[in-house]
Amino acid sequence: SWSQILHDQSLRRMLIIGVGINFFQQITGIEAAIYYTPTTMRQAGIQSDDLLLLASVGVGLAKVICIFISRGLLEIAGRKKLLVIGSTGMTLSLIMIGISFMANLSPITTIVGQVLFVSTFSIGLGPINWVITSEIFPLRIRGRAMSAATLMNRLCSGVVTLTLLSLSSAITIQGSYFLYAVLSFLSIVFTVGVIPETKGKSLEEIEMMLSSPNKDELLVLAQD
Repeated sequence: SWSQILHDQSLRRMLIIGVGINFFQQITGIEAAIYYTPTTMRQAGIQSDDLLLLASVGVGLAKVICIFISRGLLEIAGRKKLLVIGSTGMTLSLIMIGISFMANLSPITTIVGQVLFVSTFSIGLGPINWVITSEIFPLRIRGRAMSAATLMNRLCSGVVTLTLLSLSSAITIQGSYFLYAVLSFLSIVFTVGVIPETKGKSLEEIEMMLSSPNKDELLVLAQD
């Protein structure tokens, strides 16, 4: 029951990890980058329909390629390291896009920033969110916990998609990207401070690691 999940420290920790990583996957602006690529590129100064189409195709292609790269590195580098690398790249590329708009730099800078943002998302938070979410919940709470995590994911996706244009009008397009950069940086803090490394561990080992009351034991298990 929800009462059991919320009152049990280890189950609550699992829920925080699952809901938190789904929150950061969407609130950092990926849906805005995908859905509003043509709009963003027009604001950056690209008016040619052919170039807009090319930029959109480039963003989509980068996303697919980097998902396969992430899949290949998952059991080599580990989930946590890829999350930190991906979120760091996202933060830097969002800052790059914001500066490009603020300083009226070449539209090429905006395109490069957009491609880098989608690429680093697709190496880290994009695919690894679902890997970790599927690993951390024991069977007895998986249904409820997964539904809560997925609900958070979809709510944040809707908020980002529906608010980008009004947000850009309120705080400018560069302000929107700087805000996403701050949220992306917070996702790094969350990953480092809250998410354990689950590479090479069975579901039973992961549950034991998250249920351990001994902080030193938890750190040892997380680093194995």
